[in-house]
Amino acid sequence: MTLYFVSMAITVVTPAMATFMEHWPDKAEYISYISTLPTLFIVIGTFLAGAVMGRKIKYRTLAIIASVIALIGGVAPAFQ
Repeated sequence: MTLYFVSMAITVVTPAMATFMEHWPDKAEYISYISTLPTLFIVIGTFLAGAVMGRKIKYRTLAIIASVIALIGGVAPAFQ
């Protein structure tokens, strides 16, 4: 279930993209980065995790680290 939450963290904001664009029409080019940049980092992170998964770091440890990073990234905007 933890891995599911990590993989779905980026798709949570996708339905709200149209509302963001309506609310801030002058920032439309920046709003598209909300879904683009995290996906880019997911691809890079997948390559890095694949290189160390199971050999240097245990699967469970990687899942916990990914969950904590997703939690921090998801909660961080509330503190701005």
